[in-house]
Amino acid sequence: MLAVMAFLMACAGGGTLAERFGVARDNLVAMYDSRLRPGRSYQGFISALAKRSAHLLKVIVPAFRKAVQRIAGSHWRTGPWVVLGVDGSRVECPMTESNEEAFGCAGKKKTTPQQLITIAFHVGLHLLWSWKRGDSCASERHQLRNMIEHFPDKSMILADAGFTGYEVFRALQAAGHDFVIRVGSGIRLLKKLGYRINETDQSVYLWPQEMKRSCPTSWPVTCIASVGAWRFTSTR
Repeated sequence: MLAVMAFLMACAGGGTLAERFGVARDNLVAMYDSRLRPGRSYQGFISALAKRSAHLLKVIVPAFRKAVQRIAGSHWRTGPWVVLGVDGSRVECPMTESNEEAFGCAGKKKTTPQQLITIAFHVGLHLLWSWKRGDSCASERHQLRNMIEHFPDKSMILADAGFTGYEVFRALQAAGHDFVIRVGSGIRLLKKLGYRINETDQSVYLWPQEMKRSCPTSWPVTCIASVGAWRFTSTR
């Protein structure tokens, strides 16, 4: 019931948390009219949810992912891949001392406390698949790496330039995934290293500066231009 209430609150209208709680509670009572009535205060609800949230997520998230795959049916894969979009956003939190201590404030002075939330969603269904959250100084790339273990087998990850980086790409490929990552002007890609079989003018390499004396024979990448993006694929 706590989980259903949390979902209804996320969908409810209202200018304040108390108003949204009231709308969600009315709907919950209408849906489960034979059950005991839930408490009437938002403070009581959120306190109970916080105590049980970790346990509820362990039960609900796997069931939700199975439901997403079932709903997708024949659209679960596009070609050989499960196509997942990944993006991160900073979300402003109420300006309280506890939030400032827990999350910090990123950006200009007098900004509110913020959380960084990175999500992965099924592109065909527009349904959430996985997410990670952190404080205002958290890294999108680090959060993406922490989500890799939850991706379906042979996923294709679509992401913007905030996710570029050798370690991220290497971790995705090590897990058996492919990816299309937009490359910004600040990223330097190397050419004509000679390690790619049938190297062409479109072949480039991403290789760390500290490993410049090592041959990238174990993890060279091919680059294919496509509408301002680069698709990296393993040579293995």
